[in-house]
Amino acid sequence: MAVFESNKFTGHQPVTPPHSAGEQYLSDAVADVPATHVVGDIIKLCVLPFGCRPTDFTLVSESLDSGTAIRVSVGRLNDAGDDLVADTEFITTGNLGSDALIRATLPKGFLNILPEEFTDQTIAIKITTGASGAIAGKVRGILSYRATEWGI
Repeated sequence: MAVFESNKFTGHQPVTPPHSAGEQYLSDAVADVPATHVVGDIIKLCVLPFGCRPTDFTLVSESLDSGTAIRVSVGRLNDAGDDLVADTEFITTGNLGSDALIRATLPKGFLNILPEEFTDQTIAIKITTGASGAIAGKVRGILSYRATEWGI
């Protein structure tokens, strides 16, 4: 399993935490995915700052497959960094076999991402079905989030 990182993790773009409940912020990140991607690979995309809840997510991608086989899920990355936390996925079976724009369709995933008091959380893509012909491309994640009401 390989892990690829967006500009949020390579130090090229800072994470912006909200200052009060109700303010909406975005984590807008881009990652280069090499043609070596396979099933199980993780793409660390967006940072959800501590004390925040996700409110929306959009995945924009160039085609990562010369065919249409590749499928991905998007959700919270576990602490080990090798899988998504169960029931936090808000996109499943997303097809990146052609240029794609995919909106979050599973609100349950947002409900199951609980705010951490002192630790940022990682929103990641996991390749769940391999490409029939893997090709390199860019993926972009646009995560909307807000501070929780209990004021952290």
